[in-house]
Amino acid sequence: MKDYEKKTIEYYNSNAEKYISGTIDADMSNLYGHFLKYLKPGAAVLDLGCGTGRDSKHFIDEGFDVTAVDGSAKMCACAAELTGLKVREVLFEDIDYEQQFDAVWACASLLHLSKLDLPGVIAKVRQSLKPGGVFFTCFKYGSGEKECDGRYFSYFDEAGAAELFDEGSGFTVLETFTTGDVREGRGGEAWMNVIARRG
Repeated sequence: MKDYEKKTIEYYNSNAEKYISGTIDADMSNLYGHFLKYLKPGAAVLDLGCGTGRDSKHFIDEGFDVTAVDGSAKMCACAAELTGLKVREVLFEDIDYEQQFDAVWACASLLHLSKLDLPGVIAKVRQSLKPGGVFFTCFKYGSGEKECDGRYFSYFDEAGAAELFDEGSGFTVLETFTTGDVREGRGGEAWMNVIARRG
């Protein structure tokens, strides 16, 4: 585990209650709509960096076969309590699934990786997907990377997202779109969202 990852995980382990209260009731319907239109009923979904389990619970309620993982032990416990799933504690770079999922949902999670480490993890995501599988991820809108309040963030705009999902990534981009932050009091922040299909 790299130092920046350790700090970010420590943040979530130490601030779980605060994070839950600020995110659990966020209106995610717009993002769900963009993602779920690509999925067949009962599809197998990996919630990568599941956090509180909010999104996993929604997908379960919609009838999908959900696997949830997170790098924070505290978040895994919270997600397990909310969803009833056995949530796996694992770092992004250590996921080891082989063509197991129809879709991967990585909402506000991979943004905690450095831009140097992201391509390797995206390769792991591709490996976990069945051919033709769909991948959603999002980043805070902008450029560069920095540590803020004990967490590490990578920022992407349209050009950065296109570079991240270039021909060598093994993905074809289906959609890129920007959205505002749906958390209370955060409306001024923007997000870069990407939906791509495994080739």
